[in-house]
Amino acid sequence: MDEILYHCLAEEVLISIPDGKRLLRETKKLFYKSQEDSVKKIADIEKKITIQEYEGSRYYEQYVTGTISREELLGKQKLLADKIAKLKVQIDTVQEKMDAREKLFKEKQRWLRSLLRLKEMDESEIDRDIITALVKRIDVYPDKNMEITYTFDGAFQSSADKEDKPES
Repeated sequence: MDEILYHCLAEEVLISIPDGKRLLRETKKLFYKSQEDSVKKIADIEKKITIQEYEGSRYYEQYVTGTISREELLGKQKLLADKIAKLKVQIDTVQEKMDAREKLFKEKQRWLRSLLRLKEMDESEIDRDIITALVKRIDVYPDKNMEITYTFDGAFQSSADKEDKPES
């Protein structure tokens, strides 16, 4: 069974990942670019928070100088606090997306490295750990056909698809 799995995996790897090291680099580049964009987005939101906080200090100054009443100050502070709370939720959302993206990136990198390692192995080097890392399920049918569901089906393919698309 291991020999059959090895051949199936090797065939899948050779077909799917002709240049695995390039795919690793491209996946890493896409990940870091995406994370960088998210960091910029967070920085922009933090600037908006700073502007709102400054606005709050201006309202307080207006109150102290008698330009606005205490009630107006409290109303404006409440509006600013709501705006700031919404901006902080936006930061949390972006951060959660970054964390999820990082987790997915690490999984893809692990799969790709396993596949690259498999690509360079011969039959005697295949072990159960590699098979369990790469194979999700094996269905054997009465007519002696077999269907192998890989753990990487679709997971790294989206990176491979992006790699082939021209950058806009």
